[in-house]
Amino acid sequence: MLDAHGNGIELAAGDLLYGPTGLDCTLILPQDFSMLYVKMPRHLLHPRLFDLRSLQIGALSGSRGVNRIFAGMLSSIAENLEDLDAEQLRPIEIALSEFVIASLWEGAAIRSLGSARAVLFHRICQAIEAKLDDCELSLQGFADEQHASPRYIQKLFGEAGFSFSQYLRQRRLERCRADLSSRVHEALSISEICFRWGFNDAAHFSRSFRTQYGTTPRGFRHAALDSHRGRSPSEARALPPKGLSVA
Repeated sequence: MLDAHGNGIELAAGDLLYGPTGLDCTLILPQDFSMLYVKMPRHLLHPRLFDLRSLQIGALSGSRGVNRIFAGMLSSIAENLEDLDAEQLRPIEIALSEFVIASLWEGAAIRSLGSARAVLFHRICQAIEAKLDDCELSLQGFADEQHASPRYIQKLFGEAGFSFSQYLRQRRLERCRADLSSRVHEALSISEICFRWGFNDAAHFSRSFRTQYGTTPRGFRHAALDSHRGRSPSEARALPPKGLSVA
């Protein structure tokens, strides 16, 4: 059972617990158990789940739908975590953020907007994810595809603390950052990676990347790849055996 602020939540094997750090709760289990703890940076979820200040401690049933798939994935990660190196963990980390967003949304854990507006905002963010590689993507063209007004879309993003273009740039930078740190894409040039994710100006991409992450794409890539090459097998498995921090 999960006891959060005096509210008891009955749990079953495979259920998913969630909540912000810093809140008190008590987990009471009558028998031995295994648990995978995942700590996820706020920027990977906001603004796609809008206002995370409304998020409280809770649980999602792992017995059906996307939660069942997510629970199975987490169970497999827990069983194999010690055998995964940093390079193998990277695509897992990306998938985890997508599953967390989908599970919290389906479970109605985030509802800081009116229902209709929240559904539209979620749909807009999901649609943008599928179009990050389109360098011609614009607010007007996207609004036409979504059958919504550009002004209304901007208003939704404004309430989340972003503009449409800022959100689009941030998501593209995240994808570029993932590729730059991956040995799978080591043969691609930095320009090829930035063009791959919708940037049409390598100099603009470099400036944006440095502003976002405090280093150049080249410097970040060298550090990330050198770290991969320099790790011994034991260092590559230095994460706690039952925890995963998504960065």
